[in-house]
Amino acid sequence: MSSVISSTGRRPALLIAGILLIATTLRVVFTGAAPLLDAIRSDYGLTTAQTGLLTTLPLLAFGLVSPLAAGVARRFGMERSLLLAMLLICAGIALRSLPSAALLFIGTAVIGCGIALGNVLLPGLIKRDFSQHVARMTGAYSLTMGGAACWGVSGCMGQYLFTREGMDSTWLVPIRLFLAGLILCGFFFIKDRKTLFDPWNVKKNPRNAIDLLVYGLAGVSCCQFTYFLTIQLSSAGMGTILQDVSPVIILLVVCIQQKRGPRVFEIFSIVLALVGVFLITTHGSLTGLAVSPAALVSGIVSACCVAIYTMWPKKLQEQYPTPMLQGWAFLMGGIMFSLIFRPWQIDYVPTAMGAFGIFTVVVLGNVLAFSLYMSGVPLIGPQKASLYSFAEPVTAAIISTLVLGSPFTLWDALGFGCIFLMLVLLSLPAKQKN
Repeated sequence: MSSVISSTGRRPALLIAGILLIATTLRVVFTGAAPLLDAIRSDYGLTTAQTGLLTTLPLLAFGLVSPLAAGVARRFGMERSLLLAMLLICAGIALRSLPSAALLFIGTAVIGCGIALGNVLLPGLIKRDFSQHVARMTGAYSLTMGGAACWGVSGCMGQYLFTREGMDSTWLVPIRLFLAGLILCGFFFIKDRKTLFDPWNVKKNPRNAIDLLVYGLAGVSCCQFTYFLTIQLSSAGMGTILQDVSPVIILLVVCIQQKRGPRVFEIFSIVLALVGVFLITTHGSLTGLAVSPAALVSGIVSACCVAIYTMWPKKLQEQYPTPMLQGWAFLMGGIMFSLIFRPWQIDYVPTAMGAFGIFTVVVLGNVLAFSLYMSGVPLIGPQKASLYSFAEPVTAAIISTLVLGSPFTLWDALGFGCIFLMLVLLSLPAKQKN
């Protein structure tokens, strides 16, 4: 770790933050609209061919602009070229947001040009500033951010299912957890049946079964339900940002375990998190909430559940593969919530788009997100991984605002910034914290 720090100067966390913010824009504005093409086609009155062109334009821009990226970087410099890429993406988003079908296509093409520049230049920046750990940093950044972005896309799909398809979280969550659990447990049943059932061997180690129950039910499963309940009561961006208060909860638990008070930088982190949540939930007003009290409570409970499933299974993860533990957690949660909410008694039949949405939240939000993110954590450690996980609320906020029409105000942006600064501060090396 020290070699990485020395190769990036005195502020590696700020560089990582910059890479994170750039990377979050290189996929979301392009891929986020794909699940909602039917709604876009209906709103703009597009034909099937025109809708296909909408998804093809960024690919054409990739092919045309990518070969020019190296020349642009040589002429203007790496940093200015990346700034140009971000400006192009912002301009494309602005054009695409205007109520015009022509500007929809123009904006999409401009976005594709910006993404093409960023795709080529960002790995070069990593190679230049992390020269001794190029493969490690690129792989870790791709895995952890990929997992976090999957969570963000999944959350937005959940918002779409609640607002457009008429689903309820008490119907969706049991089915989502059960299907994801079947997929992961089925995989390990074929691959290594003995290891799959070993945590339940109470004669060998009864503590493993207890830890798995706490991790699966109180941690992962309750987190999934309260997260989607928060989305249903507010928006995908709100649900993910409230969930990202979990590092502060983990920090408080660590202070209690070590029987010490929080240090100065820890107090500052807590204040940033509280200010961020205040700005997001009240929009600066002391007289009322911008979100319902139920959404605020469920979001905070979701963050507490994140703290449980992050801190509790340490001994289990030393003995068993994390995806296998997640499979059991999902399966137990699916069974528990099915018995509680009885989704088979709810009079709801999903449409074709609803079924696709269920597939998306199962594969992206459960199977891929957890597997990608947890594969990246060992490469860079949990602190930097938590910083990269800010891709989740950024992804969710971008998609829910631009595609689903959720409001995003200046107060929301300031609140996001406070919580992002909190994550950066908690990710700084010990010397810089002091």
